[in-house]
Amino acid sequence: MEGPEAFLAGLDIELPSIVDPARAARLEPEFRSKVNGQFFWVADAAEKAAFDSNPARYTGQVPDPVLGDWFLPGDDTPRADSAGEVLLFASAATHQRFLDADAKD
Repeated sequence: MEGPEAFLAGLDIELPSIVDPARAARLEPEFRSKVNGQFFWVADAAEKAAFDSNPARYTGQVPDPVLGDWFLPGDDTPRADSAGEVLLFASAATHQRFLDADAKD
């Protein structure tokens, strides 16, 4: 998947790491994660591992992938991994709806 890094590089901007905002994020695909359609960048491989293991700790509000309603995920938020993207769900019910729809495909 081609991401927005080339566009961002053309803007000559610096973004903070989602894990440690005191550090600059590396705007390269290997330092990017995608959660519920949102892109997040980190400063190094250790931060990426921390983010990927528990993105709910860092993201702030994200849209539920089934209903589109924004919510603040927590440690017990239902999760699915799909096509290289982490999906966090506002409830067990929307998680189940996703699983049921995915099983039909």
